Amino acid sequence: MPTWTIPYGGNAFIKKSSPSAIEVITEYGLGNWTSNLSIASLYFHSRNSGRVSVSLRLLCAEGTSVIKMTVGHNEGTTGGETRQINIAGSEYYLVNCGIFTISKPGYTRVDLQGVSRTGGYFGDVSHLQLVSESDSLVDPNDIKFVENPDDFYFGRRGPSVHLSYPLPEGRNCEYFYNEVFVPRQQDVVGAYFCAMGFNGGYFGIQVNSEQERRVLFSIWSEYTGGGETPEEYKVKLLRKGEDVYVGEFGNEGTGAQSYLRYMWQSEQTYKFIVKATPIAENRTVYTGWFNNGSSPNAWELIASFEKPYASVYFLAPYSFSENFVTEQGNLERSCIFSNQWALGTDSTWREVTDATLTADDTYHKGNRMDVAGGVGLGGDLRTLFLQNCGFFSDMVLPGSSFIRVSSGLSAPVDVSILP
Repeated sequence: MPTWTIPYGGNAFIKKSSPSAIEVITEYGLGNWTSNLSIASLYFHSRNSGRVSVSLRLLCAEGTSVIKMTVGHNEGTTGGETRQINIAGSEYYLVNCGIFTISKPGYTRVDLQGVSRTGGYFGDVSHLQLVSESDSLVDPNDIKFVENPDDFYFGRRGPSVHLSYPLPEGRNCEYFYNEVFVPRQQDVVGAYFCAMGFNGGYFGIQVNSEQERRVLFSIWSEYTGGGETPEEYKVKLLRKGEDVYVGEFGNEGTGAQSYLRYMWQSEQTYKFIVKATPIAENRTVYTGWFNNGSSPNAWELIASFEKPYASVYFLAPYSFSENFVTEQGNLERSCIFSNQWALGTDSTWREVTDATLTADDTYHKGNRMDVAGGVGLGGDLRTLFLQNCGFFSDMVLPGSSFIRVSSGLSAPVDVSILP
């Protein structure tokens, strides 16, 4: 029967008993396991339900240990089947944990928790092994998980999801407008909700820590070579808002980054506008404004940048949701977008109600399936939403297209009031 060997290094997370707990997930698996209150949770996705024989590859370097395994459907925190397992042995070996039921298609969570130990650690765990005991689990693709060590980082970080918006045809778009609302308890550390990605940059809100949040506006450089960006390619600051930090960034490309430290909150609507104007054959100015929702006219300049070697109006708008803290990839997050509008060079606002859902390589490689988007999260059919991470099972297939209900407005804002 089919056998699946699932590495803890790419598929597990720790719910620690306290901030000082030392349990870790590394590329080798679960280690430093000392607390009987910490829980290590491993996730895999199944296309079908059925029975599986479950084993752990582990070692117990000192003495003996008793650990508890619970296998259950991921949605909800109660229920599931539980077994206690006795382990001993200073070399890695497979211990049979029993036969468990995958109760329904979607994500299954396997929890490990320490019960008792005679040594300093409960043990080190490298892999979970599943062997099908069911005629409904016979295809190797029935179970999906992060298998390649090269994918462990992004597999644990989780998938990013996007909504792309078509611009009105035959028009040069100079301004694009969008609004973001984050539902209660979805503003987890590591979340970045981009109101406006575009050909040249991105603009949104993120949760950097429990004490810090930011409004972030960045513009990519056209330079694609290695090493330091040549001076003539550098994105230059023209002006910025009060208390806005501006600097350079790298890693995923090069460019100029600006951000305002601002403790934005869930359950509030925030507004964004970006203007893109070509000023020469090889120069474009990008400007971003933010409104915290306190009044219709409460607009703040974040920054205005001049980008060399590009001469374009606003192109290719999209929104996205991503997680940038690996250890938070098991936490679901969602965001709601409303009032997408494009202002052409003819001074006419046009509402954009269409969107298409896409996802990154973490989804397309089959590493993570917890992606979703659509219309009307919370019941308002005038809005669009994105949802990712958290190992939820109600996936929406990337490539799906949506049309929201029109807002009924004639225009979202008078740009003449923008500072």
